[in-house]
Amino acid sequence: MKHATHLPASRGVVLVLAAVAAFTFAFSPATAQAESDDHVPGEVMIKTKFQFVKFTVNGRSTWENHTYIDRQKTLHIFGLARDRDHTVVVQVRQEGYTPITLEIDATKFKRKRVRRDGARILVYQQVFRPKFKKVAKAPAKDEKAPSKKKRGKKK
Repeated sequence: MKHATHLPASRGVVLVLAAVAAFTFAFSPATAQAESDDHVPGEVMIKTKFQFVKFTVNGRSTWENHTYIDRQKTLHIFGLARDRDHTVVVQVRQEGYTPITLEIDATKFKRKRVRRDGARILVYQQVFRPKFKKVAKAPAKDEKAPSKKKRGKKK
């Protein structure tokens, strides 16, 4: 006695499952959100080696949407509009360093999914790692600049 194989029925089950999966994916909230994510604001992460850097956003010194993370060495600015460019001026609180101006181009925000408060959310983010340069100190008028001593030839 031969056993009957049920290949045609299993193919039908596979086709039905594939159709259900395609239908579920096509109408899931994740794909609907991907089409209309213009309402998601932009974020900027500025990673420095200094703690609590001062900053201005578009000339405004008071910007409520920011936090300091990673031992207060990373400035996280959020709530930026992605439809226009922004200017951020970052300055070290210690004396002797020049401020850095960062031009944030609206077209260079990168789409990411990050985990915050236990949920994965969609963000548009740019990351900067500025290098602060020390200000060259000019010698005082009363003091002379150190001169190099001339060395004679050894005999």
